[in-house]
Amino acid sequence: MLPKVDIKPVGIDGGIVKYLDAPEAPIPVKLYELWKTKCAEGQTSIPGRHAFDPREMTVDLPYIYVLDVHEGASDFTMRLFGTGLVAIFGKDYTGIQLSKTPPEGRWRGEAFRKAALAREPLFSIFKCCDENEVVFFTENIFLPMMAADGETLMLLCASEIIDDPEKS
Repeated sequence: MLPKVDIKPVGIDGGIVKYLDAPEAPIPVKLYELWKTKCAEGQTSIPGRHAFDPREMTVDLPYIYVLDVHEGASDFTMRLFGTGLVAIFGKDYTGIQLSKTPPEGRWRGEAFRKAALAREPLFSIFKCCDENEVVFFTENIFLPMMAADGETLMLLCASEIIDDPEKS
């Protein structure tokens, strides 16, 4: 369930392997179930950020990140980047805009945009590389939520290291 401790930080190179119909790995599954509960409680298709209590996600918080969506999903700013992800990727991206990252890391924007524009959950598998060599794969979840103003879209996301999907 948690990332393998022997993995060295890989940086931001990689790519989207595929999109999934539903989450499969434990962290994305739990976060999706929590998100659906918040939708039902608020009788809405997109819950507000205030609906989520970090104490409900304590075990998984290190692998969660939150993105501010800029107008028209033209860019994204990392509002929160979990400590487990910092260890995996070798840098804390909190406060960083996607457009300000090196070009080799901007491929993630495709998944962010797809989730933001559809305004519905999105599930994917990413390959994470180091100098063009695939080091590991992550299963990812992107869940829309509304900021406190009720107008601004955000994405609640998580990543979990998984086995090579081609060998499963």
